[in-house]
Amino acid sequence: MKPILAFDVYGTLVDPMGMADLLAPDAGQAAESVSAQWREKQLEFSFRKG
Repeated sequence: MKPILAFDVYGTLVDPMGMADLLAPDAGQAAESVSAQWREKQLEFSFRKG
């Protein structure tokens, strides 16, 4: 059997809350809230799928 190596980089190398900076031009002052809600939904969907 061939060994497989996998990494979970999300949250370690990728800062999900850093999305607020990218959302700021479109979401304005709500960028932090939108970013937090986005992350919450990502976790919810991953738990449902798993």
